Order: sequence, then C-alpha cells, then structure tokens
Amino acid sequence: MSDAQGCPNCSRPTGDGFACATCADSAGKNLHSIADLADGLDDKRARVGSNWSIGNVGKSVEVPMPYDPRVTIVAAPVKVALVRLARTVCDDNPAANPQGVGLDSSLSSIARWLANYCHWLRMQTYGPDEFLAIHGQLEKMFDLFDRPPAKFYIGRCNAKTMLGACSESLYVTAGARVTHCKVCSTEHDVSARQEELREAVSQYLGTAKEVSALCRHMLGDLVTTAMIRGYVRYGKLVSHGARVETTRDGQQRESALYRIGEVLDVAHGVKDDGKEVRAIRRAGQPAA
Repeated sequence: MSDAQGCPNCSRPTGDGFACATCADSAGKNLHSIADLADGLDDKRARVGSNWSIGNVGKSVEVPMPYDPRVTIVAAPVKVALVRLARTVCDDNPAANPQGVGLDSSLSSIARWLANYCHWLRMQTYGPDEFLAIHGQLEKMFDLFDRPPAKFYIGRCNAKTMLGACSESLYVTAGARVTHCKVCSTEHDVSARQEELREAVSQYLGTAKEVSALCRHMLGDLVTTAMIRGYVRYGKLVSHGARVETTRDGQQRESALYRIGEVLDVAHGVKDDGKEVRAIRRAGQPAA
C-alpha cells in the first residue's frame, strides 16, 4: 500500500499507509489549533481588544471599525473545506460518526471531530493532500489573527502614464474586489486581472505540484495535486509529456506535465458537482 519513495509530504517512511504517522499527528495538532482559533472568532469579528473597543485610534493605516469583515472572508471557506473533508471521511468510513459535521455546526467542533480521523486518513490514497490542505487552512487562520492578510500577486499595473506604462506590481488580499496602484493610483478590478493572468498562462505546462501552487497563489483557485491526478484517471485531463526531476533522496523520476488552462477548465467544470468532486479526489493518488 505504501509509497516506496516515502511520505510525499516529508519523505519519512509511511509503513502501511500513504502518509507517515508524523504527518498524521501534525495534521491532528493543526486541526486542534484551528478549533482553538475558531473559538475566538466572535471576539475577532467584533474586534474585542482592538483600539476601537477602547475608543482610541491607533497608528495603523487601517481605519478602525466595530466589525472585522475579514473574519467571514477567511473563516467561511475554511469551514466549507473542513465540512467537505468530513463528508468524504463519512462516505469512505462506515464507522465514522457523522454527528456534528454539518454546515450548521461550529467550525471548532468540525475541526476537533476531524482530528480523531487523521490516522485513518493517512491510510487513504488522498491522505497526504488532505494533510497539506489542513495546514493551509491553519495558515489562513493564523493570518487572520496574528499577521496582516496574505497578499496575492495579480500582475503589473501597466496603466498609461506620462512616463509610459506603469510597472508597479499589484498585490491584493484574499476577498478583495478592487485594488489601487500605489504609484499611479489606477483602480483595478481583481477578478478581471486574475482572468487576464489565466489567459496569459493558459498554454504553459507544469507538473501537478507547480500548477496547484500557481492556482492557489496567483489565480485564487484551489486545485490540489490529488484533484489533478483524479481528473486524469477520470479521463477529463491528459498530460503533455513529462519532466525528469530529482527527489529528496536523490532518485530521479518523471513528473507528468499538464497545460494550466486545461486544468482550470476541468476544475471549474466539476466544482459544483459535490459527488463528482469527492469521487475524483478518492481516485486522485497513485496506485499502490
């Protein structure tokens, strides 16, 4: 059952699973951390403890408000992602108790429920990708509480100025609809810019890992490597050659290349069909 090359996330031995026990333990801790942070969402949403709550305006350039809109922007997708994983666990594990894993349940209760199944998940073909996704959800929560919101690159401004095209790079936070260039103040529609990026890179070839990273960090789409492999097995996506890469242990292997535009077309075509998405994810890891 296990991958002879070791855990795909850390290269440790996987034993009889598809991910190692250490990664399963880490995923469980990450889920408990998500739950702990989720317990503070109401205070965060109301900005309890912020400079607004004591009636003072701090030095931050952000104008204080009695409501933090980032909470919903960040927390809602995290909850949807964990509910989707919980439903997959229930579908594939008859022994799982589905109580407390619906959209009407709290984010913290869903995360704590899932933590009980991390060692079961490491035995599933899609376990390694789910562990990476859980870590990504925790990073989003940390960004909300501890750091400024994550920034995403959406290309250069390119607005016409007296000195020619503006070359300033544009970065936006998740959920932003418009942004303004810091140099020339030109307003840009974020969705339109991301669509331009999709068109610009649509013909590029990349490995499943490269395409997944590009989709997350530039295009605002969540396409995991497991999903890409699932698309291939379902006959929805074909590779275009391969690239020889060196693994962490010095071995060489071929990694299939996929056209970015084709991956996005398939992802957008199936994302509204929950049953199809879950079936694709279950088919999304290499055979034992």
